[in-house]
Amino acid sequence: MARALNRGLAAAQAPLVARHDSDDVAHPERLETQLAFLRANPEVVLLGAQVRVLYEHGRASNPPGWRRALTHDGIRFQSTFDNPFIHSSVVFRRDVIRDDLGGYDPAFTSAEDFDLWSRVAARYEVRNLPQRLVDFRVHPASTAAQFAGDHIARSSAVIERNLRDVLALPEVPKRWSGVLASLHVDPRARAPLDGRELLDVLEAIYERRHAAANAEVRQIFAAKLASIASLLASTDRRIALRVFSRAWRLDVRSAAAFATRFAVHLVAGAR
Repeated sequence: MARALNRGLAAAQAPLVARHDSDDVAHPERLETQLAFLRANPEVVLLGAQVRVLYEHGRASNPPGWRRALTHDGIRFQSTFDNPFIHSSVVFRRDVIRDDLGGYDPAFTSAEDFDLWSRVAARYEVRNLPQRLVDFRVHPASTAAQFAGDHIARSSAVIERNLRDVLALPEVPKRWSGVLASLHVDPRARAPLDGRELLDVLEAIYERRHAAANAEVRQIFAAKLASIASLLASTDRRIALRVFSRAWRLDVRSAAAFATRFAVHLVAGAR
């Protein structure tokens, strides 16, 4: 994938490149909206957007766990435990990505986008738009669905680097990046979640950012906690309630977006 993307970048002649996967759907106003923003904000090198998720048989959804941070600070914070950009939603400045940063790293046979966006955000201004401008298709035959177990190792390497850069940590505790990478990839498909360990790691990360945390950082953190609580609700009710309560106290609106999912899983676990 990375090598093919770099061949495309080498052939590109326009100053802006829009990334789009063949099975996703761009909304009619996508390019117009992103072009207008980049023209008005020339310092921004990478611009993404929100997406609507399309499942098999055409069912559409706006799951709260898919929300991407909007501001540079929020994006950097989100990158310590998740990919802050949806690949099919981005538009970027060709010369910076291709010539200054060397494009996608061919060593990443997956997570090549997460690696690149993290390198971009470490040096340049990045943003996501609040509008949903792409329908992102989820199905068993997609490239993402075929990721092997070593995808966690590649995601872990990116997260470890982001933890060092964003939190100014000279050394990242050994377990942090692996725990967060499993959460980022698909915790339900991996080893059982250790809710207490996840909460401890995320709390430690947030505490490192707390003094400088803006409203969006708090919202992102609350949403991640509520998402974890939903995953834990059917197997560890006590820790799930603790995590969801923490999310609720931090930002009611972000936690409330997961309330229905959390309640359903909580009831299922009680049966």
